[in-house]
Amino acid sequence: MSFKKDLSPLLSPRTIAVVGASEKFGAGSLVIDNLRALGFSGEIIPVNPRYTEVLGLKCYPSLLDIPPEMEIDCAALLLGAAQILPVLKQAAQRGIRGAWAFASGFSETGAAGAALQAELRSFCDENGIVFCGPNCVGYVNLHDKVGTFSAPISPTLKKGNIGAVVQSGSVALALADSGRGIGFSTLVSSGNEAVLDVVDYIEHFLQDDNTRLIIAFLEGIRRPKAFQKACIRAAETRKPIIAVKV
Repeated sequence: MSFKKDLSPLLSPRTIAVVGASEKFGAGSLVIDNLRALGFSGEIIPVNPRYTEVLGLKCYPSLLDIPPEMEIDCAALLLGAAQILPVLKQAAQRGIRGAWAFASGFSETGAAGAALQAELRSFCDENGIVFCGPNCVGYVNLHDKVGTFSAPISPTLKKGNIGAVVQSGSVALALADSGRGIGFSTLVSSGNEAVLDVVDYIEHFLQDDNTRLIIAFLEGIRRPKAFQKACIRAAETRKPIIAVKV
């Protein structure tokens, strides 16, 4: 069985740069708080020209100001839509191969946003960046104790063997906060799916030893034939898929 994309820089990073990190309560602080709450053992590197330190961590003005010997797997981008592509260009210069953006203001807003999203997709494809979002909550990988999640992670969220990809941020939050004892391997809020789509995440779960069951909440299926093939592979590998299409 062959898979096109390696999502480990995004979903299992050892070093995360948090671009837009902040001392103020919000997504820029919650991503760091959540990594600490998860017990992330890798390195967290805040990036924000307004700070020299964020939450006790040394903060750098930009990705390009981080010492070159510090390898970075993933960049969490807590920035406005107009800033995402310029920072991704810095990420490409640094050899960063995983990225996630919280920002809205892309294809969901109309023609201008759709054009910006298309440009983002082309750049990531050309530079081998596996990108989650934009316009999404992020993800949590419970087994590797890592995530780029922009809302407070509930202490009731538990580790298990269910891999979830959810196109609705509110549904992702509802699952994370349900407190019903459901155990997840990885929970992904996929947002606009500019680069990675539901098929990419399902294929990742099919090769993930920690995932035995896949759930998907779908507002749309961008690649129906590829989705069908992924479902057939899931049946062959005996990993059931429970999908809700709204």
